[in-house]
Amino acid sequence: MDLHEEKRKTWRALSQTIAEEGFVLLRNENGVLPLGGECVAVFGQAQCAARPATHPDLTFAEGLMAGGIRVEETLLKKYRAFAEKKAQKRRYTASFFTGMDNEMPITREEIAASRAAGAKKAIVILKRISAENTDMQVTEGDYLLSAAEKQMLTDVAAVFEHVILVLEIGCVMDLSFLDEIRVEGILYTNDFGDGGAAAATRVLKGEVNPSGKLPMTMARSYAEYPTCGHFGQHGGGLVQDYTEDIFVGYRYFDTFGGNVAFPFGFGLSYTTFAVSDVHFEDGQVLRVTATVTNTGARAGREVLQLYCAAPALRDGAKLGKPQKELRGFEKTRLLQPGEKQTLSIAVPVSELASYDDTGVLGEKSVWVLEKGNYTLLLGTDSRHVHEAGVHFEPQTRVVRHSMPLTTTLEKRLTADGSYEPLASQTDDGAHCIAVSSIERTVITAGAKLHFSAMKNGEQVQRQLLPGTGGGYRLTAVDGDGTPLESMIALAIDGISMPLHSDAAGVAEITLPVRRCQMTVTALCDHPALAALAFEKTDTTVPVLPEKKTVIKGQNYYEGSFYVEVESFEDDGNGVPGSCVTHFFMSGMSVVYRVNIAEAGNYAVKFRYRYDGVETVMNSVLTLAVSNIVQPLRGMALENTCKDGKKRFIYSNAAVIELPQGVAYLKLLAEAVPFPDICEIVLDKTNDAVDTTTQQEDVKVKESKGGGLQYLKPDDGIREGITLADVAKDGTGMQAFLAQLSNRELATLVSGTSLNRTPYGDVGCNHPLYLRGVPAAQTADGPRGLRQRGMATTLYPPTLILTASFDKDLYTTYGTAMGEECLFCGVDLWLAPAINIFRDPCGGRNFAYSSEDPYLCGVYAAAVIRAAQACGIGAVLKHYCANNTEFERLKSNSRVSERALRELYIRAFETVVRDADPVAIMSSYNHVNDIKACENRELITDIPRSEWHWDGVFMTDWWNDSDHVAELKAGHDLKMATGDIDGVTAALDKGDLSREEVYPCAARVMRMLLRLKTAQEFLRK
Repeated sequence: MDLHEEKRKTWRALSQTIAEEGFVLLRNENGVLPLGGECVAVFGQAQCAARPATHPDLTFAEGLMAGGIRVEETLLKKYRAFAEKKAQKRRYTASFFTGMDNEMPITREEIAASRAAGAKKAIVILKRISAENTDMQVTEGDYLLSAAEKQMLTDVAAVFEHVILVLEIGCVMDLSFLDEIRVEGILYTNDFGDGGAAAATRVLKGEVNPSGKLPMTMARSYAEYPTCGHFGQHGGGLVQDYTEDIFVGYRYFDTFGGNVAFPFGFGLSYTTFAVSDVHFEDGQVLRVTATVTNTGARAGREVLQLYCAAPALRDGAKLGKPQKELRGFEKTRLLQPGEKQTLSIAVPVSELASYDDTGVLGEKSVWVLEKGNYTLLLGTDSRHVHEAGVHFEPQTRVVRHSMPLTTTLEKRLTADGSYEPLASQTDDGAHCIAVSSIERTVITAGAKLHFSAMKNGEQVQRQLLPGTGGGYRLTAVDGDGTPLESMIALAIDGISMPLHSDAAGVAEITLPVRRCQMTVTALCDHPALAALAFEKTDTTVPVLPEKKTVIKGQNYYEGSFYVEVESFEDDGNGVPGSCVTHFFMSGMSVVYRVNIAEAGNYAVKFRYRYDGVETVMNSVLTLAVSNIVQPLRGMALENTCKDGKKRFIYSNAAVIELPQGVAYLKLLAEAVPFPDICEIVLDKTNDAVDTTTQQEDVKVKESKGGGLQYLKPDDGIREGITLADVAKDGTGMQAFLAQLSNRELATLVSGTSLNRTPYGDVGCNHPLYLRGVPAAQTADGPRGLRQRGMATTLYPPTLILTASFDKDLYTTYGTAMGEECLFCGVDLWLAPAINIFRDPCGGRNFAYSSEDPYLCGVYAAAVIRAAQACGIGAVLKHYCANNTEFERLKSNSRVSERALRELYIRAFETVVRDADPVAIMSSYNHVNDIKACENRELITDIPRSEWHWDGVFMTDWWNDSDHVAELKAGHDLKMATGDIDGVTAALDKGDLSREEVYPCAARVMRMLLRLKTAQEFLRK
């Protein structure tokens, strides 16, 4: 066995270890677990769920049998037949797009037969998928039990005395059924990684004693969560008001009560532990030590958790606070029966401070320790704690001053249960108005209330945040029938919008996919309208599996502001029509909204006109489905205008995967010229998606005179000062940048979707080889590396690793990821992700760490330190307040300064301080009405000036933000493609100064100098 194969074996074993350490035992009544030698009946179709072909492994049922657990075979055969039938019907590769199939129907008689066949205990496995691009829905079969699942559980509990429930779920689901259905044992886990089925078997048998703790609170029902009622709003401009403020997760439930099924930090063991000899040391660093003794009959591990209860309102404090907050934890080694270990947890007093954003204690925007007692509470979860010591602050004192942050949140929950108004939101046109993509939005003239108060030539400006871009119908409210165009002129971001009212008084305008300024100019005294009403033009296209779907090019849901629709007469056949056109620079896009009746594989082709160099389609056009890039393999892009005629032709087809339900097809310009497109054709197929090779594209491009589809360093003569020169003498960075042309400077702060390695997946920073600047290969993801055509280690989701509460395991995982990155030629690992669990339905919770920022920070810092020690760079994500997936590019997180500081950026600050990540990925969403990546307060003021961090801010892939605006905010690198043309033009015109770009480009260069492969490139 060679060294690499030995490493792969080690990494796969680590995946199984993580799964074992992350299992959480939630209930174990009457010693139902671990299993002995008895036969078990296993229920639930997830027991036969097959793994992807790239990561073959045992199913849950196969794992049980391979581990020596006797499984009732007649029942298992029924589930296998059901799974095979489903697989034959599907005939396409399942992915995270694919929701759970309906549970296999099973009668009580069939259940009883399995018991009669010798089964003594029943195992029921429930599976849920939490995934990127979609939030869970509070509906049956998703957050709630389906009717079939509930019936199955009810009947199994009626037949079997001993029932064990295995929750293989992405995050959290409704648990109210536990009040009425008797279940003795409950194990919580997540999607299995490599070796996951074996891990589950070892835990069920007791070969591994579960020691995981919940990194989030599990309430009984969705209605118990403070975000219920204002999460995932899809109208009103997608405004997410974080009115619960700092009271998220256990901070809410422990402060206000609530029907909690299992509290934060909770997890049982097959053995028992006693905590004794608790000792507290006061000072500037507080220290609590305690001895943990295994008092049971099995070897096991325990986690001690240290919380702090700060002075509360009832004690005379002025600043409301959660009842308690996690401030430290430690986990024992594996203790044999009777063995003991002393653990020590240290907390700097300054870490107990709270954030005062309104000046209730005298100063605004400060971290402050309020006068009073700070009680340290030691326990094994947030609800089972005991006093370990008290630190007294004799006077209120400011620990640290911070820069203020703008908030547009109007009110928030306080510790006494009331809602506190925040900074007055006057209707003066200065704050942002959400324009709904679903409902009618009425906009007045601000403080003037009615547009009718305006006089000829007078202007009113309003800041708009459209729920989506694209077409909107505009009508007068309380008008007298006078056409709009004779009363007002309207401009969006300074661009005049022609108003041509129809007979019904409706005009159509286009709004961009970003915050924009609307200027209304009165063309007469006292226009006859009180307000303007916006309604989104509905462009949703149904996609049916039984027939071809033709999406008209002009029927786009949203698009870049300068994209146009043009009428044409095809010179090839004289057929008139319309196309979407005027893509004059890379990064421009249009999005089509579709409603897909049946998930599966679809052949896609385009009817297009193109007058550029013949190449392959995916070198010019990127197709993303709900922002997940699809492989357009083997699709040629031909010049259709060779003889002077402007012909439209149909491309050959590529196969893509579409999810069921509403999805968004995004066409993004990788290069110009870009084809004019008049039709997109979708046709369901049994053909497989080609995700394994680029050889077909290479063949097509080479036949057209092109080169390879991945980046290769050229052999040209290096010009002027090179990056290698800067590496030798760090003082030469400014001279290196000063010699560059505007276009070269724009290139350095741009990404490319091309890859440096044949297995590369998501692109690189754009190289500048003649200046000696290499390309750094990026790769997702949260469960191990994602490489095309290469089987890498599949780890359990982040949630399970965090649940281990094992700092050493965090470090081991980081080292393994760093080693595998080097093995695969990956320079920048797009992980870890540490956004807060704000709501249990958040689609990406499976890839995030916890509802607690302290735990998130400790986990991510340990992982990043270890990974970067190998010579790669970690890209911490997603900064910040990125807590919903549905319409994530447009959602607007309106959150208080305090909640941002104490929750949503707290873990990022911890990681920057303790691990110095090479890069941080900004999130798609708006934060307080401004795109996160265009928000100078968040991008420059806080991380640069306060945290003194000099790493690179990298956008999330294919965002819809303006590259020039990002650079002005101090944002460094736009992925997967930057707007090189747009940035160059802005530099040429003086709209963007070189001095604004220099710091961003310098940070990208310093990032490259930290990477092992880049260092090797420079040495050559």
